[in-house]
Amino acid sequence: MNEQDWLQETIKTVNNLCLISFILIDADRRELLPTVIELMHLETQDLINDYCVINSCQTT
Repeated sequence: MNEQDWLQETIKTVNNLCLISFILIDADRRELLPTVIELMHLETQDLINDYCVINSCQTT
């Protein structure tokens, strides 16, 4: 998978986790929110570490 595909797929995953969070809130299933939010955090952290930090280091 090339970098652009990886970036798009990771952002789609984070977006889907956000949508799942809204569904859980609407369905009054807030007990599942911590798991989804933690996954969202991990995916976002990977995105920042792999894309933002590495790319900013490579451009300097």
